[in-house]
Amino acid sequence: MELTTLLSQVFGIYLIVGGIAIWYRKSYFAPILGDFAHDPMLRLIVGTLELVAGLFIVLTHNIWSSAAASLISLFGWMLAVEGAFYMIVSDEFVARIYKSLLKPWWFVFGGIFALVVGLYLTASGFGLLS
Repeated sequence: MELTTLLSQVFGIYLIVGGIAIWYRKSYFAPILGDFAHDPMLRLIVGTLELVAGLFIVLTHNIWSSAAASLISLFGWMLAVEGAFYMIVSDEFVARIYKSLLKPWWFVFGGIFALVVGLYLTASGFGLLS
């Protein structure tokens, strides 16, 4: 199985589930993300995992030849940058950013955006767009 196909399927399904969860359970995720901004150990662990996962994607799939491949490569770069960001910046800076993002409309937009991208990647990965 081609790597782009596999990653399209995995990330597509993940984004569909995540998008629905974030959109549907806004009130559940808001306090969790608020607490995340104030937990340096959790941010270090998440940052490390995101950086490693992002680097795996970037180093194995830095492909920009199609829309699906580009989305996966972009996702890898975003993971790597966000992981490094969590490991480098101050607790106060992360808290300020999260405070500005913890708005109900952000969860609705983020959930719908993740769902749309997830549907596209899933359809592409399972050959429904051929």
